Amino acid sequence: MKAVGQSKRLTALSALLMFSDPQEMSKAASWDGASGQSRRLLFDQLKALLPPEVTIPTNHLLSLFDAATHHHRHTHPTTFTPTNHVSLLHSLHNAAGTQRRPLLPSYAPFVLTHHTNEVLWVKFSLSGRFLVTASEDHTAIIWKMPSPTALAAGQPPEPVHVLFHTTGVASAHFSWDDRWVVTCGNPPRDAEVCLWAVDTGRRHARLTGHAEPSCCWFPDGMHFATSSINRSVAKCMP
Repeated sequence: MKAVGQSKRLTALSALLMFSDPQEMSKAASWDGASGQSRRLLFDQLKALLPPEVTIPTNHLLSLFDAATHHHRHTHPTTFTPTNHVSLLHSLHNAAGTQRRPLLPSYAPFVLTHHTNEVLWVKFSLSGRFLVTASEDHTAIIWKMPSPTALAAGQPPEPVHVLFHTTGVASAHFSWDDRWVVTCGNPPRDAEVCLWAVDTGRRHARLTGHAEPSCCWFPDGMHFATSSINRSVAKCMP
């Protein structure tokens, strides 16, 4: 019976290869896309089939924290005191079990599903008013964060601008005053670095010829630097 069931599933999967229209194929496969539940259900099924060492376990953050605490305790015994940050976080972790609400993050209040491919970068602006996400889907998205009160009440971040690249976007960095955001392309060769206005989403500059670029803002907030594995570093200003 098991072999018969697998044969039927294989036949159904093979039939999906005959569709030329992606939307029709998704409908036939009951796949509701990035904004639905299909990905999560698929991941849950994969976790039951894959060995634990290749999946992200439950409470992975706490597991990593315990491992880091254990390593720090044995490698730096003279600095491991109740007043340092590791011990403080460990105390919060131990106290979380006695609280109705965990003191360390243990759940996702919001899932932002606007990207259609792998998300490579997530970063808040210095003021906390904005969030930027960068993805392999050739876009970066600027999100406006709600007030702390609205966030606690369940209001999610709002996408305000979609920034389009010609390739995937590897990273994005806000200026100190939240006026600008610099995005770096993802391909290893001929990647682009773009400068965008946060308030309008308009692109003000596009630099090309980089290879695996990275960028950062100067402390004065008036200049930013770009670097590349081709041994080039450039200082730029909006």
